[in-house]
Order: sequence, then structure tokens, then C-alpha cells
Amino acid sequence: AYLTWKAGQRVPFAVIRAGKRKTITVELGKRPVPEIPDDPAELIEQVRQTHEQSIAELRTAILMITDEQAGLAPAEGEWSVKQVLAHLSAAERGFHAWVANVLIGEQTPITGHLPEQFAAILASAPTAGALVDRFEHDLTESRAIVASLTPEHRANKWRYRQIAQQLVGFGSHT
Repeated sequence: AYLTWKAGQRVPFAVIRAGKRKTITVELGKRPVPEIPDDPAELIEQVRQTHEQSIAELRTAILMITDEQAGLAPAEGEWSVKQVLAHLSAAERGFHAWVANVLIGEQTPITGHLPEQFAAILASAPTAGALVDRFEHDLTESRAIVASLTPEHRANKWRYRQIAQQLVGFGSHT
């Protein structure tokens, strides 16, 4: 069964630290709903700026660590920096497949966290810098896919908005 919570509600949340379970109460906040331009060119420009900022921040962050450090998980069961970057790339490529499915009327989730995906990505882009380069390329391709939507696809406002919301929502994910 799914529970429905609303912004402003205080809900119990279980946390396990060092093998000990603790229940805390958290207050849910609102997730901002981004403004979606009707014009795909405006949408692409808005998203391009967000993507460029995110890539610049990722590049700055990885300058501070070695590739060896980027490959180390901070704790058991947590992802390394390289795994996080591989996830971002896999999720972006999942977005590409998802857009194609939305355009043909299929609803499938976006994936991007299978160990096999990470292994393949890390084999083809073994350094943190190469992973950021790959992710940047994936983002460029995402914008190109949306920019290439046919007039017929753009005319279907529901599908266009669905795709645009996923594209705009990227910033909070990265």
C-alpha cells in the first residue's frame, strides 16, 4: 500500500546507524515545480544553463580528489564518486530511452543504478574526468533529443510537458 504525505506534514522516519534503529520525525517541505516554457528553444536554453552550471560544479569537485580517492566508497554500501558519476550517466541515458517510450505512448521508469550499467560505464570511462565528460555528452544529447521533437510531438502538450518536466528536474538530481 502507498502512503500519501503532503508538504507541511510531520511524519515518522526510521534511520539505521551503526546497526541501531532510531525513529525520528521529519517535516516534509514542498518541492518547487519548475516553470516549463511552451517554446522548446526556450526550454533547451534554460536547461543548457542548468546543465553547464552542474558540469562546472562537478569538475570543480573532482579537482579536489585523486582518481584513486574517487573510486573509494565512503562507507560500506555507499557509492564512490565514480559510481555516482556512472549513475548520473546511466540515468541520463535512461532518460533518452524513456523519452522514446513516452513519445510512443508507453510508460516506463527511468533507470540508472544497475551494477552492470556501472561496470560498463566505468570500463569505458575509468577516470573521474572521463566520467564527467561522458555525462556532459549525455546531457548534450538529452537537449538535442528534446530540441528535435517533431511538431506533432510538441503538439501533444501532455507528453511534451512530461518530457520537459523530467529535463528541467535534472538540476535537483545532480
